[in-house]
Amino acid sequence: MPRNSIYTIQNGQTFEFVRERSRFIALSFHVCSPRESREKLKEVMERFPQATHYAYAFRLGPKGEQEFASDGGEPKGSAGWPILGALRRHLVTDTMVVVLRYFGGKKLGIRGLIESYGYAAEKVLEISGYMPYVQKIRFTVKLAPNAFDLFVHRLLGFLRSKDGVYLDRASGVAAFSIAKNREKEVEELLQKECSKGTIIEVIKEG
Repeated sequence: MPRNSIYTIQNGQTFEFVRERSRFIALSFHVCSPRESREKLKEVMERFPQATHYAYAFRLGPKGEQEFASDGGEPKGSAGWPILGALRRHLVTDTMVVVLRYFGGKKLGIRGLIESYGYAAEKVLEISGYMPYVQKIRFTVKLAPNAFDLFVHRLLGFLRSKDGVYLDRASGVAAFSIAKNREKEVEELLQKECSKGTIIEVIKEG
């Protein structure tokens, strides 16, 4: 790929391997805000509740200028930074990689951790594929009681895809990402829902 271009992943993927009895699982996601990254991390932790560590990193923005990395309880610099390094090398933005570890009983040392987390991130990005970056906007809406199902039905019909959609029925929250060129179209939809009393609050990011 051209070195002066920036991309995002084509599809979220999963890669798994075992080193010295420790099991590593890497997952890639489209994200376009820190709030969405927290949603994805929550989903991973609920999906793999017995994992020992959840390390992750993300890059956001047209130039990948917003970055964050977490070691997830591993020694400082041994997990989050290798993941972030993989994101940088692959020239991707609006992308998050989470690497979770099931400790196998044998310590890997700092070098072993850096190699393992970096390898897992590299591999999951390789199989995720790439596409040209398109700026997106993230909307989070707080719904009125008993309005959740009806709104979600309308929303999914409008979006035509569940990619990037976060739903929390218990708190009445729905969140989704949309290309910036559809911003006005989405705002008109949300305004109509607000006028019906379906939506209590709208937060826009990006």
